[in-house]
Amino acid sequence: MAMENLIRRAKLGDVDAQFELGVKYFFGTDTRQDYSHAFIWFQKAAQQGHGTAQYNLAQCYEKELGVSQDYSLALYWYQKSAAQGDVDAMTNIALYYYLGRGTSYRDYGAAARWWKKAADLGDGKACFNLGICYRDGAGVCKDLDEAEKWLLKAKELGHPNASQTLEQMKRLFR
Repeated sequence: MAMENLIRRAKLGDVDAQFELGVKYFFGTDTRQDYSHAFIWFQKAAQQGHGTAQYNLAQCYEKELGVSQDYSLALYWYQKSAAQGDVDAMTNIALYYYLGRGTSYRDYGAAARWWKKAADLGDGKACFNLGICYRDGAGVCKDLDEAEKWLLKAKELGHPNASQTLEQMKRLFR
């Protein structure tokens, strides 16, 4: 009965019901797991501006879950989600630019800017990657002090590789 009510609300355009239905199909909760149906409901909610649905839709495009893989569309939906403050979307956008995924070329400067946004919001992975950018001069001017600052922050936030990377930097550059 609850599932029928959720489907009815989703079909009437209730964005939260659409998102919830997408989650249920994605994980197979109260129904059989079906990525294609999850994609459809995430898409409906995403088109109405639901930030987490936008992120999930990007994940579907990236990981070929219920839809053909399309990095350009994944990037598009990550950008929509990031505009609403989703830190994971910001770090994924940075990685896309760093790798040239879903774009026509690698853009280390754009990657560093997106990692900076996420790092400023306290994301450990973004802090680590931003530190690497400063260490290597990728998209930013090489600055070992700035690299150390961001790597220390990543370490404080529990990033698993930050300590080792800091030690390597001290041995190689100091």
